[in-house]
Amino acid sequence: MLDDLTTRVRDKFNGTDALTSSVRFETEGGSIVIEPTKGDGAVHNDVVDTDCVINLSADDLGQMLDGQLDAASAFMMGRLKVTGDMSVAITLSQIMKG
Repeated sequence: MLDDLTTRVRDKFNGTDALTSSVRFETEGGSIVIEPTKGDGAVHNDVVDTDCVINLSADDLGQMLDGQLDAASAFMMGRLKVTGDMSVAITLSQIMKG
């Protein structure tokens, strides 16, 4: 499941200039990191320090990528927790909507 989610995150964020800060999704299956300044290796599964960490279930991340779950709603319901720079999480949610 982590490989599938990593590919989907890579496809979703590949080529976008809107995200300039690093973010790590923490799920029960592992980590997915987006580092926009790293070029082709921008999305990977290595645990590194990032500007923002988002903790959520793999299922919820999949639903967010599919547009079935709004990040703000997930946050308000306690299904998503943010550590670090909240503005990065807001930017992410806007990219996922578009």
